[in-house]
Amino acid sequence: MTAVLTPELALQYLAELEPALDAVAVLGPGGAVLAGDSSLAAGAVPNTVGGLSGWIANPQALKPGARMPATYLSGSQLSSVVNYLETLR
Repeated sequence: MTAVLTPELALQYLAELEPALDAVAVLGPGGAVLAGDSSLAAGAVPNTVGGLSGWIANPQALKPGARMPATYLSGSQLSSVVNYLETLR
């Protein structure tokens, strides 16, 4: 059975990704992703599809000490979340 990533499920994943941001649980992803800023994680990661994927998958690898935990999403789940975020720009 193939899981379908709905916007609601994507927001649930996002809420689990960045618990340090109070707004995420209610509103969605952090502003840098939506605003089209050139970088994420206070400049540590380029705001590209690859950078965003890496940041969501394993933020500690890109910015040691980041408060965001690794997500352990499957490849297809990660791709779905990143694709969804890209539609919000």
